[in-house]
Amino acid sequence: MHPLWTRNAQDTGGQAPATELYQRHAQVVLLYLRRYLPTKEDAEDLLLEVFLRALENQVPLTLSEPEQRAWLLHVSRQKVADYYRRRTRHPSVPLDEQAIEQLFAADEHSPEQVALRHEKHHLLRERIATLPEQYQTVLWLRFAYGMRSKAIGLQLQKSEGAVRTLLSRALNHLRDIYLHS
Repeated sequence: MHPLWTRNAQDTGGQAPATELYQRHAQVVLLYLRRYLPTKEDAEDLLLEVFLRALENQVPLTLSEPEQRAWLLHVSRQKVADYYRRRTRHPSVPLDEQAIEQLFAADEHSPEQVALRHEKHHLLRERIATLPEQYQTVLWLRFAYGMRSKAIGLQLQKSEGAVRTLLSRALNHLRDIYLHS
């Protein structure tokens, strides 16, 4: 095993190097995966696969922090591609008629409501994608991950007030996009 992975936790401020790598980059990698996968659970599963690959390869700790992030995002892209390849090769098996009727018994699960929700979510994603990257990031961290301004500030290395201002501007910009479309 590579010595960087087995170093004493005292040498790294009380944490193992693998833990530091995860804490430093997990939010960014999860945010990336969440953008390209249909469910949060799928993104979390692939996040684990990405960091397992990092443990297996033992490469990221020898790299600088920006190179680590680039390496992890590269692996993430590969994992997303593999995910969609598997879905194409092994499509879901349809449920029997009785199970389908039970699923759609409530109005919120009716095919029409589900289709409308998907359409609204797709439209929102398209509109968010037109925002500057900084606005997209702060919106994802706040609303997709439920992070508070203070936590977002720590992640983005900004003050809590700056994050609130950024969130306000992002939401106003998004509102303008909705009003003019």
